[in-house]
Amino acid sequence: MMNILDYIKDYNVLFSVKDMNELDSMIFAELTYCHFDKTPGITSFKELAHNQEAIDTLSKGVWGEANMKKLLELLSKSSRFKEISWGSLENKLDVNNEFEFNAITFQIRPNLRYIAYRGTTATKVGWKEDFNMSFSDSVPAHFFARKYFRERIQNYKGKVCLGGHSKGGNLAFYVGLTATEEEAKLIKRIDNFDGPGFHDQNVRFDKKIKQLKGKIHKFIPQASIVGILMDDLVEDKAYCEFVKSTGIPPMQHNLFNWEIKGHHFVTVDHLDTGTRFSWKTFSSFLENTSDEERREFIEMIYDAANVDEKLYLREMFTPKGTGKIAGNLLATGLKNQASWKPLIGKIWAASREVGANAWANKKKELLNKKKELLNKLEKQIK
Repeated sequence: MMNILDYIKDYNVLFSVKDMNELDSMIFAELTYCHFDKTPGITSFKELAHNQEAIDTLSKGVWGEANMKKLLELLSKSSRFKEISWGSLENKLDVNNEFEFNAITFQIRPNLRYIAYRGTTATKVGWKEDFNMSFSDSVPAHFFARKYFRERIQNYKGKVCLGGHSKGGNLAFYVGLTATEEEAKLIKRIDNFDGPGFHDQNVRFDKKIKQLKGKIHKFIPQASIVGILMDDLVEDKAYCEFVKSTGIPPMQHNLFNWEIKGHHFVTVDHLDTGTRFSWKTFSSFLENTSDEERREFIEMIYDAANVDEKLYLREMFTPKGTGKIAGNLLATGLKNQASWKPLIGKIWAASREVGANAWANKKKELLNKKKELLNKLEKQIK
């Protein structure tokens, strides 16, 4: 299987000759996870050539660290990428106000910038902000993403591309969907790589998404877990493409596992059966629960798990920490059964309803095929 590392090795055409494609966009989205704040003296890929210490610093501890190192090494020598510079790094994390935000701007050409928003890292507050999206029209990261965009286009006459992976893709879409008419004229393309949709998306944004056809793009792996959430337009082929990917569903969220050919993704026509079932089930669950029910449930789980003043999930889930969390969850669950039992019931009901509908559709499909076969046989006999 070929992935983005092969693309960088093989595709050395300058951006001035061949414009940005979805693989370029995905590379910039992936790079947001690097620790650019720890290498302030380096601001371009060519400066990374033969600088293993800087590459190690940038990639240390990120998900898929070995692949990220290879990515940076290849970019530093690539004719297409090595002259690209970066700046305007912004990094915010606030435990009390429950938000995490990170963005960076890549200067592709004098008249073209790429604003990349980072997805959720392994902080518990970052994941809490993600869950808050299920009952809130916006979260603090949305505000900062739009503010960051407006600062980057101030007194700028060129074009801007936006993109991100996971929550970063959601932020990029939010900026584009809430942009003014004048701001939208500056946006060249917006890419969301396996990021979730929005609270009440069908009411708030579906019409705008369709208006931006050709400029707004969503890509999710065939066994997506994150990208299917809160997005009723997933099966709209003009808006969302399914990428052939390797690994079990959680690992398909990793962009290095997405298959490419030439300078495009290898796509498939349908989501995996289990993924489509999960998408339908979660959509049904959202339709049959209130914002307040979801908020109370998420707050209960977060408070129960928040047993120590730990920032990162890896610090929480030590053998000792896991025992404390399990005990706290059990005690909280017993005390707050009135909050979580109805929701569990609604999840089960949604699953049964979707399963029953899927089976009914399958039986109908089989019956139609049987009728077609009988009709063909009848014609042949006559």
